[in-house]
Amino acid sequence: MTRVTALPSRNTWPSSPTDGRRCRSATPGSGTASGCCRLFAPQRVAALEERLTAWANALIDDFIETGHVDFIRQFALPFPGATVLEIMGWPLEDLRQMNDWTAVVLHGVPGGSVEENLEVRTEAHVEMSEYMLALIQERRSATRGDDVTSVILDAELNGRCLTDAAVRALPAGRREPGPEVPPGPGRGEIPP
Repeated sequence: MTRVTALPSRNTWPSSPTDGRRCRSATPGSGTASGCCRLFAPQRVAALEERLTAWANALIDDFIETGHVDFIRQFALPFPGATVLEIMGWPLEDLRQMNDWTAVVLHGVPGGSVEENLEVRTEAHVEMSEYMLALIQERRSATRGDDVTSVILDAELNGRCLTDAAVRALPAGRREPGPEVPPGPGRGEIPP
């Protein structure tokens, strides 16, 4: 079990560099070393080379016969997502759906009004959150692997396991679990 003991309160995520380092440094069984960071290390990604090469080839196969490609949409967006899903231990077959949700959350819909974009972004964010919560609940009862989700599910903060909402918030880099606010005007983003 991963143990982190000195966080500011049970309702917040690390708010100082020292607290963040403590949280990041926890690893199962030791309480030290590099925690989840070891799962993103170059050696870990290198171990995924064969599967990622197969995925890259599958993406290329989707457009090679046409003689043209929208590189961002057909390769540059989905390929890094495959790497993240592998490291997280999430199903690779869900990549296209995850990328679709991510694209809508980040960019809305081309030509949509501010109101339309807020609506579709919110819907995509809710669907993605529901997906992630269902996956977390499924993984709680599964055998743990050598992936980020397993490490997070085994983690403890202040002697307690993380809640599903807290686990769901971690991959998104959120500091506190709670209501989601999709990106949009007034929240650091210029409307499309």
